[in-house]
Amino acid sequence: MIQAIVCGYKCKETLVKCLDSIDIQTFKNVNLRLSIEDDSNRKYLLKNTVDTIQETKMNDDDIIVFIDADDFLCDEKALEIINNEYEENETLLLTYGSYCNLSSNEKGKFCGPYIYGENVRQSQWRASHLKTMKYRLFKKIPNTCFLDENGTCFKCCADRAIMTPAIELAGFNNIKWIEPIIYCYNDINPISCWSTNRSLSVKTREYIINMEPLI
Repeated sequence: MIQAIVCGYKCKETLVKCLDSIDIQTFKNVNLRLSIEDDSNRKYLLKNTVDTIQETKMNDDDIIVFIDADDFLCDEKALEIINNEYEENETLLLTYGSYCNLSSNEKGKFCGPYIYGENVRQSQWRASHLKTMKYRLFKKIPNTCFLDENGTCFKCCADRAIMTPAIELAGFNNIKWIEPIIYCYNDINPISCWSTNRSLSVKTREYIINMEPLI
């Protein structure tokens, strides 16, 4: 089963398109978990996502699919493509992909395959949308991977905080880059962390980069 985790903040204008893109998928064995925040209950994306996954009953072989509520799937076969990858390779634990930017409809620059043995933390970020992993992998990620020097959950860089340790734990033989563009990233969202707090985003990115690798 695919566990589609959709989290977001103040995203009423984009949420309908996001959910519609999931509803029209050709692959139907999907459990949708939705968690949308406002100012009164904001936890920020990373904690919101981790909490939502931990509160959802999953089997080890369930496939977690991360979809931001201000983005959408741009191919009706996106989840079918993902599911087929896992079915064809029973050792596969994680996939990452190619995306287009909403502003231009052109392929984003932060995507592409990692080379075997590459230092994922120190390399250019490429573990981009659409991001997926088996639940058995996610639950192995130590909670400390999500915390800053004060023991507080990161408020920025949720993708990097989750995917970096997951790739380290999975190993290069058990991850795969999905080349077809099946995800549209909202690069013009005015309330994204990168837009509203770039200095904290940069600081968090550097902190994660310099954390001790898990393996």
